[in-house]
Amino acid sequence: MRRWGEGPGLRAVTSLAVAVLVVSGCTGDDDTADETSTTPPPAVATTAPDSSAPAATDPPATTDAPTTTGPPVTTVATTTTTASPTTTVLDEEALKAQIAEDYNAAYRLREEMYSAPTLDGLEERLAKVAVPGSPSYTGFEAFIRELVDTGERLTSNDPDYSSVTAQKVELSGSPPYSEALVTGCLVTNQVRVASDGSKVAGGGLGSAQQVELLVLTPNGWLPSEVLRAETVTPGATQCADV
Repeated sequence: MRRWGEGPGLRAVTSLAVAVLVVSGCTGDDDTADETSTTPPPAVATTAPDSSAPAATDPPATTDAPTTTGPPVTTVATTTTTASPTTTVLDEEALKAQIAEDYNAAYRLREEMYSAPTLDGLEERLAKVAVPGSPSYTGFEAFIRELVDTGERLTSNDPDYSSVTAQKVELSGSPPYSEALVTGCLVTNQVRVASDGSKVAGGGLGSAQQVELLVLTPNGWLPSEVLRAETVTPGATQCADV
């Protein structure tokens, strides 16, 4: 399998699996209720009382319960507290959800950038999609600059299958956390076109599953580096479960 960034025209998109797929041109365009016995219960024979028999004398009825003298009962109030591990687990799950949201948002911003590439305010916009100075940052910056130089851009195909999903988030280190590993699924069939709209490359449908390092920054959790490219599947609209 080709590693990210290898081969002509792919070095600038090391941190962008979508662009890799576009440039490499993946293949393909596009419940019985229990029966209840109805037998009546057996008849119970009854005998009329014999009026000649002497009447039984019942003991006098006692309605008062016996009184027992004992020590006073002391009720001890108990206090229930929430264990801190439970709170920690809930906090970590909430953090993972935030990381996944930031990851997806960063890739949506990237799509906006390469669909209309420009150098205006580039550094400020790059700082919202990748950790400044990281491999993801420099790779995506080079890709945008390349598009600007050639007058090209990436555009959606018809139908548009492009999507980015954070499938799994793993916190790295100890709290307070500042790093996490995200397994993401990127699906695309985008097309790279020239300034006149003519096709240059891409259009083939494919999915890419990869593990990225995300770092906490003033702009949220952002991609820093692609650590593993798990699978690239031509013609697929989803990735394997993780």
